[in-house]
Amino acid sequence: MISINIHDKNTMLGVEVIHEIRHLDSVHFLINRSDGKTDNKEAIEDHLIGTTVMTTYNKKTYQVNGILWDMTPLNEFEYKGFDITYAWYFKYKYKITVIDLSQRLIFDDSNMTNGFIEPVHLIPEFCNLIGISNAMRRNCDLIQELNQYMSVVPANALKSLDKFMKRVKGTAEVT
Repeated sequence: MISINIHDKNTMLGVEVIHEIRHLDSVHFLINRSDGKTDNKEAIEDHLIGTTVMTTYNKKTYQVNGILWDMTPLNEFEYKGFDITYAWYFKYKYKITVIDLSQRLIFDDSNMTNGFIEPVHLIPEFCNLIGISNAMRRNCDLIQELNQYMSVVPANALKSLDKFMKRVKGTAEVT
């Protein structure tokens, strides 16, 4: 994360290195490939509950607290005084179409609105996992390789920042 401010007529650069792992496959894909059986509820819950997902339509992150095995995108909820389906809502609000209308919804119940917990229902097709799964943590070779990639040597970091600052100072809009 980078912040650039003017301090005492000079440019001040604040840098924080953050590594984030984003999975390319949707949660829907992961549910469907879980042992090739979507009826393996316990294994799917074990894999997903507690993970963090990012929605593709607004890039917000949520923690998966459970799977709503009895709810699909065809279920209705009240929106602005009307009963609409989740599929219609996403088509109307985000201009995206739900492909699999039989997929089960996932939810995050940590959303606090006006002092009340208001669960957020998510369509797995529009969610991607973020972070390292338990299966990835058990893979020692992968963890070792990730550590090498994420460990930044201070001298290299300074070189990169110096190069960046020269580009910033050389930009007419900034100076």
